[in-house]
Amino acid sequence: ARSAARMAEFGVDTPWQAFVQIRLRYYEELLADPDMLKNNQWPHNVELLHSARHNGCKTGLATMSYCTQVQRVLAVLDLSGEFDFVASRDDVEHGKPDPEIYHLVSAELGIPPQGCLVIEDSPSGVKAALAAGMWCIAVTTPFTRDLLHTADLLEKRWIVDDPATLMAVIGEMLAERNQD
Repeated sequence: ARSAARMAEFGVDTPWQAFVQIRLRYYEELLADPDMLKNNQWPHNVELLHSARHNGCKTGLATMSYCTQVQRVLAVLDLSGEFDFVASRDDVEHGKPDPEIYHLVSAELGIPPQGCLVIEDSPSGVKAALAAGMWCIAVTTPFTRDLLHTADLLEKRWIVDDPATLMAVIGEMLAERNQD
């Protein structure tokens, strides 16, 4: 009954479409308030970005947000210029789970897909990364935790619920990858 009410509220036909509308509403509120953006950033992802750059890794951002939204968020979070390449929804014809955006990032960075490690937070993003032939670790959010665990897209060891373990999981994946 709750999902039916949300579907009616947004004039959509499926629960996932209502979820998207709720998420967009929340996202627009975040974008409008710099303090809200800063308070809702994921410090473990920022730490990972800084660590990757410090270690000489090329970094890319593949987001389904639009370019103006991405630029605003990066500027507010003091991350403008921290990525070697940023691909947004404006840069691709097909959104995730289509792998197009990851193929674009791979090509622009000059790194073959099998040499890319993707950190994702949604099932559609994980599907896109895997379809692109990339390594993938999922970092859950309160919105995606259940979906990522039930989607059966990744081995459980590659799904991170506790951000404090992210670097260790990445280390495990890199060690395994270097053995292959």
